[in-house]
Amino acid sequence: MVKADKKYVVYLIQATSETQEYDYWLCGGALVSRSFILTSAACVEDIKYLYAVAGYRTYVANEDLETDDCIQKTKKKIVYTCVPKAYKLTYNKVIEWAYIDIALAKVESPYGKNDDLFMKYCDYVPAPIEINYEAKFQEPGTDVIVMGWGHKKKWRKPDDTNNYNAPCLRYATTKIIPKSVCKEAYIGIKNMNPVIDEYMICTNGKGELNEEGKVHETVQFVDGCSRRDFELGVCSHEVINGRRQIFNNSYVHKGVTYFYNSKEIIWMEEGRPKTKKRTPGLSISKEFNGGNSKENKETDKPNDKEKPVKEDGAEIIDGQGDFEGICQNDHGGPIVTWAGAREQIIGVASVFKVNRYSECEGPFLYTSTQCNGKFLNCILNSKNAKARRMFQCDNSARDKGFTNFEKVISWRHHADGPAANE
Repeated sequence: MVKADKKYVVYLIQATSETQEYDYWLCGGALVSRSFILTSAACVEDIKYLYAVAGYRTYVANEDLETDDCIQKTKKKIVYTCVPKAYKLTYNKVIEWAYIDIALAKVESPYGKNDDLFMKYCDYVPAPIEINYEAKFQEPGTDVIVMGWGHKKKWRKPDDTNNYNAPCLRYATTKIIPKSVCKEAYIGIKNMNPVIDEYMICTNGKGELNEEGKVHETVQFVDGCSRRDFELGVCSHEVINGRRQIFNNSYVHKGVTYFYNSKEIIWMEEGRPKTKKRTPGLSISKEFNGGNSKENKETDKPNDKEKPVKEDGAEIIDGQGDFEGICQNDHGGPIVTWAGAREQIIGVASVFKVNRYSECEGPFLYTSTQCNGKFLNCILNSKNAKARRMFQCDNSARDKGFTNFEKVISWRHHADGPAANE
């Protein structure tokens, strides 16, 4: 679960009287100005009447929307959307719905005018995040995090009526990898390579950043080795089960020297030394898990048999599990990195693979903000009365390099009533 205040992260829900009768439909997004949300084109093209939920870590299911105070007091109607004109939502054709899968959605009134309601009923006051337009922040090797309330790795089959959306905002820490890896992984989709090259970011594997942009701790200290000992270089280490285990032959606690031997485990707990005898045949990592390792206990080697899908899905988007990407209903959610101390959004969630066990898997694709910088800049500046309209936005479509498709959504005759701007 994300514990930090991600004030820019929002999610989109369909109006209860929307003609598209999806159950548990959900899309992610990020507030990039007081009035505009950055999300995926698929999200705003799929549903006409949408609400934005901001300032809230909690996902609220359809059946509870009418009773949740934060939702009822602060949700905002989407009154305008803009997508690249080349975009076309066709479910069974990935090449079409993944093509320039990015959009801007405007809310009925700017955030910042009813902060007292967010303070009283939600988790925090919404605030925008800066959009990245620099190529260097999407280069391979860049550490990033992705966020969403979507499914826990499991792709829900059409006949499955369960709600797998995450109850709280989660994150996954991952890395940007070369686009060639994604092109190879999606080679079966005709004409996908040019889309990946021109518009997308490719990620896979575990990253090193936590939700606050700090290096994620992956070192497990055992046998009395303190962090200071490790930093001073007096500890040895060994990689076990993919994690680095730190060992020390002896350590001093309150003037007493303790020695490690192969028959016992020694560690610090709440400032006091703890010991226990080792179980023959078990690795230290298993010993600390009470012998309940996922590995084969008899051989101490990984069990290479394929496992069926868990009923409740595998761990996802919390930075702690074995999943490092996006899944169903994470669409449109932000992928972010840090420029120094500043958090920046570099793209939105778009494409993932599904294996034969109905599990989402990588490599994962995100639509890049840098690759769509002209489109985003033009729309955000042209709709901001206080900002000078950028010269390039007044040019022809050929000169700009893109055209856009805008929708104004009127709520005048909707059952939920008119929007605040009508």
